[in-house]
Amino acid sequence: MHETLARYLPRSRNNRRLTEQKARRLAKAAPFLLSLDTEAVHRYHRDMTSLARDLARALDTDPGSKTVVFAVKTFGYAAREITGEFVPYPFEVPIPVDSRITRITRGITDEDPVTFWDRVARRAELPPLHLDTVLWLSMSPKPEVVRGLRKTSPEVARVVDTVRELLGHP
Repeated sequence: MHETLARYLPRSRNNRRLTEQKARRLAKAAPFLLSLDTEAVHRYHRDMTSLARDLARALDTDPGSKTVVFAVKTFGYAAREITGEFVPYPFEVPIPVDSRITRITRGITDEDPVTFWDRVARRAELPPLHLDTVLWLSMSPKPEVVRGLRKTSPEVARVVDTVRELLGHP
């Protein structure tokens, strides 16, 4: 499996950066990932904090690292399809800090992005990985996506408008 993904990465339109590093991470995580059976998928879907901890252990990294956090977010999408059940992301898994989150955060505060967005998430009662989705969709070039997002709630509309203003999007 990881060999197939390692061959795919350099050819992918969206994964042009750090492909060798990503392939090494896949190779390192492969034993853990290949050990997951249907029961484990259901168990980790109910307890994604444990997934972050166990994957971080397999990769010998911090459970809050961008790699682990993004893997948990992706797992949540896949597990939702497999199980047919929506399980909210846990508050304990932080927002994945990438250049986009860093740029948005710096437009608002000098505070550490993880600390800042954790506080925002708790105040909004929206786990950080769900907040990340709102932030990501806020930057959509498609007006219908932004319009739909704004209709969700007044709070989400304020986040969307703030993010778009900070990034210079109408």
